[in-house]
Amino acid sequence: MNIYLLPDDVKNYIFNFISNETLYLTNKYYWINNYPKKINAISNIKSYSRFLIRNNLSFIFDKFLSNSINHLIKSKKIYYKGNRYNRHIDLLYYQSKFEYKSVNCINLITKLMKDRKLQFKKIKTVNNIWNN
Repeated sequence: MNIYLLPDDVKNYIFNFISNETLYLTNKYYWINNYPKKINAISNIKSYSRFLIRNNLSFIFDKFLSNSINHLIKSKKIYYKGNRYNRHIDLLYYQSKFEYKSVNCINLITKLMKDRKLQFKKIKTVNNIWNN
């Protein structure tokens, strides 16, 4: 049976019994309302952000940036592939530009940085080569 054939009153009555956690994959409205709860439940933000950049999911990445901006701009030394980044957002910019080449994510990061009046920090190269 197709749900679109039911009258609106019956559909509204059915939707009252379904939780928002179940409805969040049905349309954009429920997804936006439920996304902050989902993002707080994620334990490894680094791998999740890398997944979003790798697949160029710009809409979800935009919501991710707006919800976790305080964590991303906090000064913290991050070592990744022989380079040291001062903030997590600098690492995301590097990954989106050079590794995965996701243009939409680059545009979102630069727009966010301009809105917050932040500047990109220099990337420092770490060479740990032992000489005897």
